[in-house]
Amino acid sequence: MNELSRNLTESSLQMNIYLNVGHIDKILPFLLSNQISFTLSGIETSLPRMNTSIESPLNLGKEPLSDSHPIDRVYHKYIVEGVEKIPPKMEEIATEVGISIAQFKKLFKARFGKPFYRVYMEYKMEYAASLLRGGQTASSVSQRVGYSQPSKFNKTFQKFYGMTPYKYRKSAV
Repeated sequence: MNELSRNLTESSLQMNIYLNVGHIDKILPFLLSNQISFTLSGIETSLPRMNTSIESPLNLGKEPLSDSHPIDRVYHKYIVEGVEKIPPKMEEIATEVGISIAQFKKLFKARFGKPFYRVYMEYKMEYAASLLRGGQTASSVSQRVGYSQPSKFNKTFQKFYGMTPYKYRKSAV
């Protein structure tokens, strides 16, 4: 066995793949649905962002998502699958999981590095951005991600991306 083969078998295999940010909406669901651990870094686009410290809501470097971990089930049910819906209050989610609200907040932040609502909003806005990049109108995206008033969606989207959904869509096409 040569040295390269021995090193590959003795350590975990890690591969760096560089993707165009325009393809993230196709790759991210695949990684999530197959519970493949990954990290995102150096995401840059020509589109300015108001808050450039926004990172991926996923903190999967610790361990892959698990169907047996109650916090992972909450993440999958209310953030990934529920991206087009408004989640119930955290108190209701904590009760569903069978823990106190304080314990839920602590466990969620420990698992994902951010509070539930922040992870939810980051995921929702990234999803909205992917729909806009796909050519959908700001109005249809607003309705699709659960906003009854497009003006509220516009304000929230601007906080994340530094421009209106309309301008974002035009610059992405």
